[in-house]
Amino acid sequence: MDDAHLSWPELPDSNENYTDEFGVIAPEVYRAAGELWPRANRFSLDQLGDSANGQRLLFRAVAQVSRHILNNSEPVLDLKAYLWRSFERLVFEERRRVQRQHSADDEFDTLPNAQSDKVDDRILWNEILQQMEPQTRQLFRLRALGYKYEEISMMLGKSANVLRSQFDKTAKKIKKKFNP
Repeated sequence: MDDAHLSWPELPDSNENYTDEFGVIAPEVYRAAGELWPRANRFSLDQLGDSANGQRLLFRAVAQVSRHILNNSEPVLDLKAYLWRSFERLVFEERRRVQRQHSADDEFDTLPNAQSDKVDDRILWNEILQQMEPQTRQLFRLRALGYKYEEISMMLGKSANVLRSQFDKTAKKIKKKFNP
């Protein structure tokens, strides 16, 4: 299916709450999202160049708004407007995250040459980077650029503690390669 024509999926039972990967979904919020989807789809294509990612973000917004409605006694006066603002915020956060990630990739490409005067160390560093899983390589790039674990956590969608542990384990392996 063409990315621009991605359709909003039907709710299994439109009268009861159900739970998906983002949490409990209220049927009225889901229906509002279905009505907003054509506009949200165009917006996500414009902002992110990706309809599927836009759909995922609208699902997250639906779950957030549903949680708000189910956990608060104050009613939401304009459900569609509230849902749209939530979705729009998530899209802009995603766009900033992707921009930071691309910026970090560009900056990091020059790091090994700047960090070492020894040709052998640069060659070894490049070999180590090539052997890393893509997400681990991204973690090392972001840490080398000075990002904190909490910031990287937001970019990569993993907890800061998991990232810290992953970084420490990989760093120990790298140290063994540099100092056998």
